Amino acid sequence: MKKLLENVKMGGGGCLCRSNAAFTLVELLVVIAIIGILIALLLPAVQAAREAARRMQCSNNLKQMTLACLNYEDTCKSYPHNGMDHRPSSVAVGAISWRGWLLPYIEQTALYEALDKTSDRCGNVTVTYSPANHELVRDKKVNIAAYNCPSSPLDRFTDAVKIWNMQNYLVNVQESDYMAIGGSVNHTRTRTDWGTGNVQRKGIIDSEGGVFVQGTNVELGKITDGTSNTMSIAEESTWVTKTDGTQIDSRSTACGTFLLGGERAANTAWRASGNRPFSFNFVRFQINSKIDTSIYRYEEHASWNAPIRSAHSGGAQAGFVDGHVSFLSNTTALDILCNLADKDDGNSVSLP
Repeated sequence: MKKLLENVKMGGGGCLCRSNAAFTLVELLVVIAIIGILIALLLPAVQAAREAARRMQCSNNLKQMTLACLNYEDTCKSYPHNGMDHRPSSVAVGAISWRGWLLPYIEQTALYEALDKTSDRCGNVTVTYSPANHELVRDKKVNIAAYNCPSSPLDRFTDAVKIWNMQNYLVNVQESDYMAIGGSVNHTRTRTDWGTGNVQRKGIIDSEGGVFVQGTNVELGKITDGTSNTMSIAEESTWVTKTDGTQIDSRSTACGTFLLGGERAANTAWRASGNRPFSFNFVRFQINSKIDTSIYRYEEHASWNAPIRSAHSGGAQAGFVDGHVSFLSNTTALDILCNLADKDDGNSVSLP
């Protein structure tokens, strides 16, 4: 009875009327529509905020690596090697990449000290070529955040299926989304006579214009265009897109993991015919541009002339020798990119 009395009230004419506090169907539909509109308005803003945070993290990764290069230079008096060890006459075929030499400077000293850094093919961390190093990094045991862009849609770990269908070759070893700038195809010291024997090298143009040079090391004094005007590390954190729309994962390591450096046969120059410039990039195209594969053979896992590219809207990021990071627009002129990639071409340019 008490509940019944609570649910009634006295009307204006002295009659008892039932209180009706519930929503009508129309009111409920209006509220749902308003909520839907608010979500539609807020979702792009939330997504944009998340991408801004990922882009900032990517920028921080590049800054961490470029500063690590400077710390390496302060200790070793040169920029990091890529594909050779510290022995002057080293065979160094597929030896440790520049990313491996940076490990002590990005708080990865324990991994650095555990790695075999002197054996032939020690950077080719496969079951076949470097079983000891493979055991250290396999099965996602190593996952260095600084070597991957958080916006990247590419696989973070390489497995056997990804490596030319070779079985038991690599088992969940970390890849990288950043490549060393070895110069540009406009530099005076380039190589174009790779021949047709190896599909990975067919039509590739490489250079020794950058701060990373295959088979040798570079002192800061050789960077005559200025450390703030010379790129050192850039993104390769999304697909290479062909002109027919096909997308391929064509990172500079040839999916050989973050430790694979460029090949250098014993006591040979960087132009030696057997060498492959793993982990290098030689600037040839504009940022994020599509590739016409009739120019040269552009197979999956072979990308030393691939565009600097990223999943960030409108361009990609690059780190410079002095440690600063810049966002490079898709519209950046190719000649400007080439000037920024070369350390000593006499064309010192700055981004606006």
